[in-house]
Amino acid sequence: MDGPQWDSITEHILIGTSPNDKEALWQLKSQSECTAILSLQSDDELDRHNIDWFDLQGYAEGLGMVMNRIPMNDFDLGNQQKVLGEAVHGLASLLSKNHKVYVYCNDGINRSPLVVLGYLTYCLGRSLEDANLVLVTKRPHASPPIEVWRATRIDLLKPKADLIARLSNSESENPLSENDAETRVLQSIFLPKARENYGF
Repeated sequence: MDGPQWDSITEHILIGTSPNDKEALWQLKSQSECTAILSLQSDDELDRHNIDWFDLQGYAEGLGMVMNRIPMNDFDLGNQQKVLGEAVHGLASLLSKNHKVYVYCNDGINRSPLVVLGYLTYCLGRSLEDANLVLVTKRPHASPPIEVWRATRIDLLKPKADLIARLSNSESENPLSENDAETRVLQSIFLPKARENYGF
């Protein structure tokens, strides 16, 4: 069986194919030097590929890697919209602990690039165009569903509308543009340090 294949998106984020057995995990650890893994595979996918998640997770921990899973259904845009925020939070949490994180679904084409796109934009404040360019430059066959990214962004910001309006109010002491206000609010949702820095 061929081992997992991956691309480095940033210094600390890799996107690749599913490591479905212990040999693949060992190869991943030894060649990529990742210290954490975030799986997006659904329960159905584990069954279909005959993957014993808890056995793999225990083996990964024995290799000194953290292995987490946040299930996201393939080709199910509604489910992806529902789960994207949680998955971005999971990735952000691992990165905040100085991990080098391997993110995967099955082939690393749709869901895992979507989660990394969410992190680059929601957490780091990069524009959609810039973040997507980074993805497709580093992993040319990446094709995150942008409509899910847009819908999730709306879902995240809608409950914060009053705060965004207050931050971008022209009568406030240091008003922000609406885009900058939205960026700060998104960062505060996912990054505790941002909440402290921005004071909300």
